[in-house]
Amino acid sequence: MSDAFWFASLESRLFTIFKRLVTDIVGNEYTPHFGMESESNTNAEFPNFYFHELPSPERGGDLQNDAIHAVFENIEVQVETNTSRYDCKLLSGYAMQALKQMRFEIHMSTDLGQNGNVYRSVIRCRRIIGSEDSLWAETTSSLLFPADSLDPETDLHPRSVS
Repeated sequence: MSDAFWFASLESRLFTIFKRLVTDIVGNEYTPHFGMESESNTNAEFPNFYFHELPSPERGGDLQNDAIHAVFENIEVQVETNTSRYDCKLLSGYAMQALKQMRFEIHMSTDLGQNGNVYRSVIRCRRIIGSEDSLWAETTSSLLFPADSLDPETDLHPRSVS
């Protein structure tokens, strides 16, 4: 993978993996909605998982310092539901389970309570990800994506992940 390519695609690849894992964990219990853009509560569908990359400093530099070999990746997931505080906590647990499967360390999980009829919690997690991390091999695994769901041009943007 070229140096700029792996780093530029990091958030979307992590989001795709997260989305697939949460969908599998939740099963038929809920119909989750996912986004990488913040939405107003008036247009939101519930339950909603908002996935966002926070500033992530470089790690693992070498003497040449001409490539990004690894980053200390920081992710925030906001979970929102319009049913109950219990459902919000349960869905947050599902999100944390998916993040742990992705080998993230949870360093903050908080219940933000209720705003109108919306219950919200925030999870922040982190891990070091290298340009040759095994996480990338998992994105092409049949466990996460059927073989026909990958774009052969980029191997990044699944066409039929729901």
